[in-house]
Amino acid sequence: MAFLTLVRRGIAVDGGSNATAWTPATITFTSLNTVIAAGEKVLWIALVSIDGNPTVTETQGWAKINQASDATNAVTGAIFVRETTAAYAASAFPGITINSTAGEQYSLNMYAFKAAAGKAIGMITATSAQGSSTNSNPPLITNNSGASQDMSLIASRHGDAAVVATVAPTNYTPLLSQAGATQGSSTNSAARQLTMAASATEDPATFTSATEQWVSWTFGAYEFTPLGRAQAHMIG
Repeated sequence: MAFLTLVRRGIAVDGGSNATAWTPATITFTSLNTVIAAGEKVLWIALVSIDGNPTVTETQGWAKINQASDATNAVTGAIFVRETTAAYAASAFPGITINSTAGEQYSLNMYAFKAAAGKAIGMITATSAQGSSTNSNPPLITNNSGASQDMSLIASRHGDAAVVATVAPTNYTPLLSQAGATQGSSTNSAARQLTMAASATEDPATFTSATEQWVSWTFGAYEFTPLGRAQAHMIG
């Protein structure tokens, strides 16, 4: 087994447009902005925060894993993924357009993981957690892939307004923060590599954050050897 290689990590915010669609023109990538060669299999993850509780979709080839809102419908957090084998220059990324059923404000954090040659990429997710409190608490996640995996994990926090976390969950690093506008939504995330036995669980510690409405997700990705040419992608 081996861990996926992290090749992108970045943030973006819409600037308070209150629009029904958002296409980030740029994403600010932090240090990881290497060239991605044609043929390299890459899984892109967009952790999207939206003010309110609209239904969100994407129209440039990204798949929505899930979305959830806090109990008061103040903020929504959604996970979108896309797998590519195209070439990308340094700091480039596949286009993404977030569509909303209401005019709202957006922010996102984006990651990209590359698989080794000949490998496929699998994913696991957890049921979301929500609250209106300090210290947002990402949910427990289970390795239900059926085998031990070298898992690349991401814990996310989607908060109302401009409140962001100041400390990531223990063992998750670095803290990636994108503050929203005053009436918008903010996104925090951090990652960890962890070898997880089949059916093992991981329960991230809390983000340190001030009182605000929030939604959190825990997401995992891993590489595996496909059984045949027909098996190119698997969701655990």
